[in-house]
Amino acid sequence: MTLCFATKKIRALIFKQFQRLRFSYFASPSNQRTMITHGNGQIRKLPIPQILCFISSFLRSDDKQNPYSKRNSISYYIALAEEAIAKGDLSQAECYLNSALDVCDSTSTVGVSCVYDMLATLAFKQGDAAKAANIINNAISKLKKNNVPQDDNSIIDFNLKLARLHQARGDYNQAEITFKNCLVVQKKKYDIGKRDEETIKLWINVLFWYGHYLKLLGRHQEASHCFLNAYTLSANVSKIDSKQVMVMLYNLGELAFEMDNYDEALRYLLNAVVIGRAVNSSELNAYFNKIGLIYMHKGLYTEAKKWCENGFHSSKRWADKDVKKEAMDCLRKIRILCNKPRVGTKGDAQAQPKTKPGVENPSFM
Repeated sequence: MTLCFATKKIRALIFKQFQRLRFSYFASPSNQRTMITHGNGQIRKLPIPQILCFISSFLRSDDKQNPYSKRNSISYYIALAEEAIAKGDLSQAECYLNSALDVCDSTSTVGVSCVYDMLATLAFKQGDAAKAANIINNAISKLKKNNVPQDDNSIIDFNLKLARLHQARGDYNQAEITFKNCLVVQKKKYDIGKRDEETIKLWINVLFWYGHYLKLLGRHQEASHCFLNAYTLSANVSKIDSKQVMVMLYNLGELAFEMDNYDEALRYLLNAVVIGRAVNSSELNAYFNKIGLIYMHKGLYTEAKKWCENGFHSSKRWADKDVKKEAMDCLRKIRILCNKPRVGTKGDAQAQPKTKPGVENPSFM
């Protein structure tokens, strides 16, 4: 008992010094390395972050004794990892997250999902999709080992991420299977009355990303069905914000446009504009241009010009050069079609790819 108490006091004292060292390091970015002298007199440079990570692991090693200290330790390492990520030090962030995993013993799932999620994201950001997939599989195995049910939201959430990784790696067959499995499980839970916000929001996420996957493959009708279901369900979830709803409406509008359903496309996009104006969204520029493009295809050039000019002026306000060029290109095409004098823009612009506001990375996850 006395030895244990003394050890903890020593740890506490060292920990205070460690905190000073850590904050001193982060406060001085130029102080990147420390010097270690070997017995032969040679000097070797070692990265300070690795030393800090080792020290922190030692100082917090007794946190495996109870769930409360475990949670504190995991939160501590996650905070350090987020700090390292903000500074662009991904390898150091990975070190902290691995230390957090060490705290999670075989009988605990506290913080496991968050840590594995961050590790997988780091691996993917560094271009290693295979490593990211392996991390997610390890997370799923860890949860199952600790008797987390197969249909638990945490496992379905990881499977959804796995499906997206399969898609990113070009393994469309496995992506399709995994997406559909997630859909079946979430729908079944909803049908039997599990309609809490977390479960519904996860189902919306699955529908959105599966719809996005189908859209990329050109399966427009199926994709539209997924987005429409996601949009309908969003009315039952208070924590889905306006931007997310706008993204769903944009996808529905774009798919309707691709299938030549111009009036339906306008209905979705005009609804998105109403929402965007209410929250002063910076992404309305692209919606204006898309609406102008649809009116142009309908042969309603006056309306098309009005909306593309809205896109042009709004993009200037938000300093969005890509959308500004897109608006200029649309206006030029309208002038050609109308055979009227040039108005409203300066300079030439090349045709731009279709702008997709927030579509590639919406804040669903």
